[in-house]
Amino acid sequence: MRIAAALLVCAGCASHGGTARHEVPAADIARLEPGAATTRDTSALLGEPFEVTRFERQKRTAWGYRVREEGQSWRYWLEFSDDGVLRDVIRSDENEMHFETLSPGLH
Repeated sequence: MRIAAALLVCAGCASHGGTARHEVPAADIARLEPGAATTRDTSALLGEPFEVTRFERQKRTAWGYRVREEGQSWRYWLEFSDDGVLRDVIRSDENEMHFETLSPGLH
């Protein structure tokens, strides 16, 4: 939950938009295992994120992907540590009003 709060209060973070133009399947995101998947694995499977945000204090970089499942639009934030390993998967509604951590929060 602390990471979700960091997404809301983005003090000391840098962000830039990618050129991703489509939604990715939620099933593909589910194939990425926190603690094992890397930025290279993620790029190969999902392509370029629509947004990248750096959290300097946490030494993490979040990649944002758009997903449509069960008739609703979601944003999935995949957080990578500085070694390029996926650490957390966080889902938010399209308006970023509701956050849900889907991974166990490996550190």
